[in-house]
Amino acid sequence: MTKPLKPLNLLLLTLTLLCGCDTRAGRTAPPGPEELRVGSYQELEQDFQRRNYSWRNLTDGVPRIRLRQLPTNLDRLADVDRKKQLFFLSLLPMVLRQNEQIEQQRQQLLALLDGYDRFGRFDTDQQRWLDDLCRSYRCPLPFDASDANQRARLRRRVDSIPVELVLAQAANESGYGTSRFAIEANNLFGEWTFEPGSGLIPKRRPAGASYEVRRFDSIGASIASYLNNLNSHPAYRDLRHKRAELRASGQPISGLVLASGLLNYSARREHYIREIRRMIEHNRLHLLADLSWRRRPGPLALGPQQLFPQRLLGSRPSLTARMSY
Repeated sequence: MTKPLKPLNLLLLTLTLLCGCDTRAGRTAPPGPEELRVGSYQELEQDFQRRNYSWRNLTDGVPRIRLRQLPTNLDRLADVDRKKQLFFLSLLPMVLRQNEQIEQQRQQLLALLDGYDRFGRFDTDQQRWLDDLCRSYRCPLPFDASDANQRARLRRRVDSIPVELVLAQAANESGYGTSRFAIEANNLFGEWTFEPGSGLIPKRRPAGASYEVRRFDSIGASIASYLNNLNSHPAYRDLRHKRAELRASGQPISGLVLASGLLNYSARREHYIREIRRMIEHNRLHLLADLSWRRRPGPLALGPQQLFPQRLLGSRPSLTARMSY
């Protein structure tokens, strides 16, 4: 459960919110992620080797990196375990980064609400920030802190999604990054758009249907959109309520538990939920839940056997996606 901020911390966080800087002496913002530009899975493996980034040493931390798009030849990697691990290692830093940003929003929100409870008002900049936050998370405008329902709704929506749930759905919906939509549109989660000409038309789209599969500029943008979808769309209200219940009771925010809120994500409904849970358990993705950023570069010169040392993950991936490729 999130502890209330002390008055000094509240003041510092509010100043940070308004001026965009860290007011604590000697503290600087963490560096932004380094963008990797690779053309093949072979190049990606080599880059990870140079960084000593592998399943074996994830406890040393995750490097701050990002990919604009996945290698287009990932489907040619015949070793299933290597493919799965490379896919998960590629997405993991970006999922951590997106969740980190959401957590920053959440802490700022809680600090402002705490300040309102103490002083009874927001200044103009604070109200504008809260209104922008409501707009991002599809909440009614303007934000009224005296309305208990509005406060509770926004707190439920501005929250992170467990890493294991994100990775399992990305793998399921994109065939571990090998689907047509993942390659041509950077779309890892099968999100639709109803704006004609703005996406890809599924080859087996039913006659009379008008939806397209949304294009994204990067896979990071796809992850961000997916997180916002779960955090704001009415279809996933149960997921958000379950997460709030876990927080209120001091329990871990588990992807296995929150998967029950995905009933409306797929026409397969309960079967889809069972499949996502199996993927989390089979691939041991829950072990990634408490990872943090790497503090310093690790030693270099890992060989292929060290990068993928053993069959840590299962050997039979489910490549079933919600939509036809």
